[in-house]
Amino acid sequence: MRRRIGDASHSRSASVILLALLIAAAAVVTSGFRNGRNLLFRDDSAGLVMVVQPIPFMGGSARMPAAQAQAWLQESRTVSELGLWSIEDGVRGGRHIRVCKADAVARELLAEAPVKPRYERIEAVGSHAPSFAAVVTRLRSGTSPQEAEQELARTVRLHKGWVPPRIVSLVAVRKAPLAPVGSVLLGLLLLSTFAVRAITIRAWMWAVSKIALSFALIGGLWIEFVARAPFTETAGVPAAWNGLSYLFPLFAGCCAAWWLRRDARHHCPVCYGPLTMPVSVGVPGGCLFEPDGTEYLCGAGHGALLVGPIAEQMGGERWATWSDSWA
Repeated sequence: MRRRIGDASHSRSASVILLALLIAAAAVVTSGFRNGRNLLFRDDSAGLVMVVQPIPFMGGSARMPAAQAQAWLQESRTVSELGLWSIEDGVRGGRHIRVCKADAVARELLAEAPVKPRYERIEAVGSHAPSFAAVVTRLRSGTSPQEAEQELARTVRLHKGWVPPRIVSLVAVRKAPLAPVGSVLLGLLLLSTFAVRAITIRAWMWAVSKIALSFALIGGLWIEFVARAPFTETAGVPAAWNGLSYLFPLFAGCCAAWWLRRDARHHCPVCYGPLTMPVSVGVPGGCLFEPDGTEYLCGAGHGALLVGPIAEQMGGERWATWSDSWA
């Protein structure tokens, strides 16, 4: 029984089955990658934008004057709803927590947003709205953020001392990492595919299945992670989340490409079965005449792989194909 389990763990299908089980487990935990699917295929942040007040000569962003936001709402033809909110530190029950103080519209829009700013408690401000606040708005149907930003800029020019704010779509913020990181992961997938050493379609299909499942697992978990990133008051995500959104998939993709390339070397290019029974050949320590090396054999009798110094003198690894009489 133990021998059969050991043989099964070293079979060509073991890693493919393990990766499939990991993807199935991740799908169960994430409800079928629900947040990731909504981010990719359903525009669940449609029409929701945040207004950011740039800081002159500093390149940063901050809250905008509440009076400026209200003046824009009264004259706007692009905005249907506008809410004011701010995050403040508070003490509740003897511990420090982050409190979100928002008006009725902001509470409604933040509840609708697929991801929310980080806070432990939300409180209504009623008629006592903050003088400077974060602004979340819903644009009218068919209105683009660029059109709303142009209208807001015209409103700002009518009042002396106001700084033209910047409008950021929640969809744009959430999807920012997808294009650059997705391109790198796709490149790593293609490099891993090109590194496959297969001389039959059967072996190539086994290798590509392992590569596709590996990057599907990384991509699925990464997109689910990006879809859960919380927002800050300045229409971005926290620096730690932003770094992980870009660094984690790149690191995981490079590790997967390295492992897949290393793993592909020890599989038969005919049947993609694992190469076993390593045998030392040559003279240990020899440099000129018969240097040492290691020969791996295909259990199905398709050939042998020679690695080590003896193979390097022949131009790298050497695969010797045997005739069908050995099988």
